[in-house]
Amino acid sequence: KYFQEVIEKVPHLKESAIEKLINVYNSQANVYLTSGDFEKAEKYLKILVEKYGIKECYYNLAVINRKKGNIEKYKEYILKGIEFGDSECMFSYALFIYSETGKYTEKVDMYLKKSAEIGNVDAMYELGLFASEQNRIEDSKKWYKKAAEKGETTAMNNLANIYSDEGNKEEAMELYLKSAEKGNPLAFFNLGNYYEENNNIELAKEYYGKVLDSLKGYPTCKIEQEALEKLKRLQNNSELRK
Repeated sequence: KYFQEVIEKVPHLKESAIEKLINVYNSQANVYLTSGDFEKAEKYLKILVEKYGIKECYYNLAVINRKKGNIEKYKEYILKGIEFGDSECMFSYALFIYSETGKYTEKVDMYLKKSAEIGNVDAMYELGLFASEQNRIEDSKKWYKKAAEKGETTAMNNLANIYSDEGNKEEAMELYLKSAEKGNPLAFFNLGNYYEENNNIELAKEYYGKVLDSLKGYPTCKIEQEALEKLKRLQNNSELRK
């Protein structure tokens, strides 16, 4: 109320008051988003968009409406965000279309590429993944490389897999190690495999152990089970050798 009164009655402070009021609304929206009170979050986000033209709020408005099951509103806000040039909106809409159709359509490809071209790392990764699944290996390498250059560790691992399949072991190892340095469990697992195949059992055990350490607290997954089985087998073999 204080800021609104300043906006209405003190012209020379109007711009500063609007900026502070926007910050207040944005903070309130974030509080409600975090707590899961989507109705109140939506109320503040709509004020920011409709009254103050803060177009960056379209993405959160779209997400809220999708969570509420209001798909038409989701599409309305996401398309407004795309028109504004929001890469997260482009990425979200691409995956939405894919989830609805189950197909990698021209629209999915278009929105992912638009998002990636303005710097969205998740879109780069998905383009690499889709290309790999469709056996478009050069395209996959291109997009994984772009994502890896931005620090995406699974892209590093997946690009390393491709290099390894192509016989480029040196570049593969460089990427596996870089991904592992950043804590990626897939890279730990692949390094464990590499060292096991090359009979460096101690390093193999170390990296399989890192897989388990990195996934503590998460639901059990296939890679964790495989790493545990490999680690137990190597430990048993070590004991037999003694």
